[in-house]
Amino acid sequence: MSNELIFILEELKKTQRPFEKIDGLELNENLKAFLRRRILEESFNTPTPFISSTITDFAENPVYKDLKPIGSMEKPIGYLGSIVIKTNSGSITSHLILDLNLATHAREIREAVKMLEKGTITVIGKQFRYGDEELNHLRMLVGNAYKAEVGIVFESHGARLENFSKLLRFKETFLYKLYHWLILFEIYSMLEIPVATAVFNRILDARLDSGDDKTVLYVAFSTYFTKPSYNPFVEELLKILGVSGVEDIPVIIGVYSLLSLLAFSMKE
Repeated sequence: MSNELIFILEELKKTQRPFEKIDGLELNENLKAFLRRRILEESFNTPTPFISSTITDFAENPVYKDLKPIGSMEKPIGYLGSIVIKTNSGSITSHLILDLNLATHAREIREAVKMLEKGTITVIGKQFRYGDEELNHLRMLVGNAYKAEVGIVFESHGARLENFSKLLRFKETFLYKLYHWLILFEIYSMLEIPVATAVFNRILDARLDSGDDKTVLYVAFSTYFTKPSYNPFVEELLKILGVSGVEDIPVIIGVYSLLSLLAFSMKE
């Protein structure tokens, strides 16, 4: 079987969309998780030495099928897709992942990722804030805290965002304000950011324009966060997400914020 997997891996490395090929293989989910990790390492040059194989064969559980498991890092995680984020200082390649707690939302989340992969994501503004009363209080509670405001533009040709338009009409509702519990809470959890800071992420503005078969979505948000404690597991996660320093954390959180809003708008 090991020789067969080596042959399959070499064939996968020759394709442009290896993860889609893995999905179609007639292999058990644990072997597919193994192949996804190896593709991340060899095709995308993203080391994953601290991602273990499985936790009691969780990958075989049909509940997690749409999560596309890649293994576990203290908790089982799955692979969503890869996106490029344009910033003033260059591009960030981020491999989006999610943990098993959101498996029940996997369909909407994966559809939202496909939409992001086909479009263009640009960070048009990133500013760290200092001297904020809430920030000062947070620093007394949890230590090294930050506040940042980020603006993100998502452009897509042919994307249909009728449901998102409806969502924006109710942006002052309770559900809209709690959108981040779909995804952002788990991202904070995986980054070992104290739970206290997770509730402070909020949308400042969201606008949607469409015409000439092009849809432009603008989202500005403010977030409070802390610098993750660096251990091998967290460092591994940050590499996969494309985070190279504290300044990239609000950008990645912004992308997941956009992702969660798109996924939220797809809920029936």
